Amino acid sequence: MLLFVATVHHLPVLFQDALMDFVLQSKTSLPQDSDFVPRVAFFQEAVKNLEAEMQHLSEQLEYHESLLAAPRQIIRLAAVLYQALEQVSRLSPAYYFPLGGFITVMQEAFMEKGRPLMSCTVGEVPGSVIAEVSNRMVAELLVQYRPCLTKRHFAVLKLLVSVALLQHNQLCPEAEGAAFLRGLQDVELPVTGVKPSSPPQTVPQSLSALPNWIPPHIHPDLLCLEEIPVFRGLIASLSTRPMQWQEYLNLPSSSVVGAVPCRSHSHLSLLQRALLWKTMLPHCVEGLADTMAACTLCLPGQRMTAENDSPHCGNPEALSQYLAKHEGPIILTLPSAGGDKWTSIQPLHLINTLARSVAATKEVTCALLHHLL
Repeated sequence: MLLFVATVHHLPVLFQDALMDFVLQSKTSLPQDSDFVPRVAFFQEAVKNLEAEMQHLSEQLEYHESLLAAPRQIIRLAAVLYQALEQVSRLSPAYYFPLGGFITVMQEAFMEKGRPLMSCTVGEVPGSVIAEVSNRMVAELLVQYRPCLTKRHFAVLKLLVSVALLQHNQLCPEAEGAAFLRGLQDVELPVTGVKPSSPPQTVPQSLSALPNWIPPHIHPDLLCLEEIPVFRGLIASLSTRPMQWQEYLNLPSSSVVGAVPCRSHSHLSLLQRALLWKTMLPHCVEGLADTMAACTLCLPGQRMTAENDSPHCGNPEALSQYLAKHEGPIILTLPSAGGDKWTSIQPLHLINTLARSVAATKEVTCALLHHLL
């Protein structure tokens, strides 16, 4: 339709060119040419009809664009979710998450009781339906891939998904998300578009006024934060109100949900506050990840927090329902007996429990491999 609209748009110009060619090639004066007036009238009527057709096509194009807005938004969300899953898959050679399996998981999020939640044939999709589908997509992703990941790697996935959702909903710039995930030193700063300068060899006068409870190794990152417009004046605020900042940063990491008590930086968004906390307290990243997930992942029915619904080794019944839909082998890995993370879980007992939870027609074949990795 776009090509057709563009072609129709150029037709009036072609008619005008044709009329000019007729005038230039006419061998008689125009007032004496009996074909001139009818030809002009014909071209004028044709142009009028084309303009009306163009208006109709533009309205149709606008209407169909409105129908595609919701599917495009959902597709973009699915793309960023799969990118997050791909990043987690690089954490271990045992992870393999093909695109086909991910698409199957996403398809389950679009269905409820065998019927699709969205339909483009009935008009524009309401925003509430888009929000519900988006939440179901995130819930399905986390529920289906939780048994495939270690606890720490699952926390990484939740963090990546949280940041991806903030960026997808245009609640934070891409550079701020990258700075939170990768650090400040190797990320281009927003607005300026340049990388932070290398820490100076001499301590700037502004840093010398910082309170002594801020470790010196954090000073370079504070200088990087100062180069981001929303953090301007941070070092001065830390120097003039050290007790207020210390009290705030001594609170649990869940306090990142609320506004910064210092008026100079009370405007910071959720991700900006998380970036500030991560810079000042690098050890609190895990707590920040849980807090951000609770704020950004609006999961229906608290699906990921209810133990009776979550598929993991401590809940064999829920885990068996997940495994019943799985195709292919299932690999259970245990830490080395000589390592620091040895577990008392007996895999054969877990396998027997899972086997009893599924239909009697299911068969379970076990293979034990030593020193696989």
